[in-house]
Amino acid sequence: MLRWITHWSSQGFIYYLYRIPEQDVRDSYDLLHKSQDMASRSKPRRKDSTLGGLLLKLDDKQEMDNIMSAHPSHWISKQTMNEMNKKSGPQQITQLLDAFRSAPASGATVYNKDTCADFHQLLVAVLFGYWRALVALQDAKKRTDGNLGDIRVCAEKLWHFTHLLWQIAHSGMIQYHFLVLEAGGKLFIPINTRMKLYTDWANKLPIRVEGDEVTQERANNENVDEEMEEFQFLANQD
Repeated sequence: MLRWITHWSSQGFIYYLYRIPEQDVRDSYDLLHKSQDMASRSKPRRKDSTLGGLLLKLDDKQEMDNIMSAHPSHWISKQTMNEMNKKSGPQQITQLLDAFRSAPASGATVYNKDTCADFHQLLVAVLFGYWRALVALQDAKKRTDGNLGDIRVCAEKLWHFTHLLWQIAHSGMIQYHFLVLEAGGKLFIPINTRMKLYTDWANKLPIRVEGDEVTQERANNENVDEEMEEFQFLANQD
């Protein structure tokens, strides 16, 4: 998994997704629904209820900030705000969460012009969180102190991001979202002639998790077993 996410082509896809502004996502949504092509397409048949249930469960447990703090814009703004001696918070996806809370019983998608940008930011945050979690687990295994507690924290964090990414990948929203980005000309295939661009960009990102950060998270995590049981229950419902 680590070799896959750190391959230049994967970094290229994430690079292009990260660089799409929110307004461009909304404009792309309009373009899709104004085009004659949309009339000939059938909307995705996959349901979003499992994804929505997981996101709301995370939000109820006040875990969404931990997910969205993986978004690279949080780390960029955090550095800037620290220099200004101010607090910075992770990106919010309030409209998407509110839409899931009021989702129709029919199972109709909540993906629309109001929620498409939030979904895009969620996708980017989870991809980066998955990437960071893989690197953190590898680094924890390499540390000479052999602290199994740190390895366990990293493994569980990776499991959380992997499960959430899996739910996104199997939702109707991701299919709809790629139709939107395609309509707006925002989907690009990484090419090897731009490999250096992708890798240089990736090397500048705060992907590596410091050991102190992992240790602090382990110290603050007093209910790990309960959380894992709850996530395992959710996984068994899929």
